[in-house]
Amino acid sequence: MSFNHVAIYRLSSQSIGRSSGKSVVACAAYRAGEKLKDETIGKTFNYEKKQGVYCSDIIIPKDAPEYLKDRQMLWNCVERSETRLNASLAKEYQLALPIELSHEVKVDLVKTFAQREFVDHGLGVDMAFHDFDSDNPHCHLMVTTRLIDADGLSKGLKPTFFRERDYLINLRKSWEISVNQCLGYHNISQRVCADSYRKQGIDLDGVC
Repeated sequence: MSFNHVAIYRLSSQSIGRSSGKSVVACAAYRAGEKLKDETIGKTFNYEKKQGVYCSDIIIPKDAPEYLKDRQMLWNCVERSETRLNASLAKEYQLALPIELSHEVKVDLVKTFAQREFVDHGLGVDMAFHDFDSDNPHCHLMVTTRLIDADGLSKGLKPTFFRERDYLINLRKSWEISVNQCLGYHNISQRVCADSYRKQGIDLDGVC
């Protein structure tokens, strides 16, 4: 497989939590390029001048309260729902998006993926799309670690599938399949692969 004929693949993951001293409200404000107040600490984070934000959106389960589509409300509810000092507040996934696709198709691709992988399992997803007019278009998905139902954020036990051994491997494969199906549907020959370049047999020596 030739390196020059492979579209860029990326799905990386990190946890956003109190143990690292992060405000999940601040993280959401930065990614969306907005001004949000973290009501638990009484501090406002203003990133309205941030460059490169193409658009942002929030999707939640169909029976969830409409107020959770408000970014400030959603993440302040998340902050208030946790009492532990080392609580995990969100999981973040960063996805590289194929430059070969139109901007509208890139957004639809991510929304479909987020709906299937997270929202259909009862979680909320805050999406921020960045750098669409560059050679590095990508998206940040901030996913709630608590289920959301008709009453809002669940006060029960958190789902554990995030911690399953093969969860991230399977998620990365699912993104590979989603991207390649989309590329094929739009008659684009490039394909992505979740495997490492070494596993794919691609030699990057001398590639800048």
